[in-house]
Amino acid sequence: MEADLLFNLTKKLKGKIDWQQLNGEEWFHFGQGSSIKIEAIQNLILNHFENSEIYFVFDRKLSGLLIEKEHFFNSKLGNENFYLWNREFSKVIEFNRVGIMRLGNI
Repeated sequence: MEADLLFNLTKKLKGKIDWQQLNGEEWFHFGQGSSIKIEAIQNLILNHFENSEIYFVFDRKLSGLLIEKEHFFNSKLGNENFYLWNREFSKVIEFNRVGIMRLGNI
């Protein structure tokens, strides 16, 4: 799927997301810089998406199928706002550059 389509679909679906509670909170703090809890995030992603292909949505030009997961964790996590979607666009994780994330379903 093209980056522009992924970006526009995310804009369209944002209002339909039912955000989950983690430990009684919608947002989960994952850390910043050297304190990022990579292992915890990887486990949340695996559990939430159940080994589905994952789409990375950042902007109109830099969005697509997430292939190089290690590069993703080293470059964007804790530095940028973005979304991860499953292939069916029924499950999402939103990441915020201030070190917080939330999980949702449509």
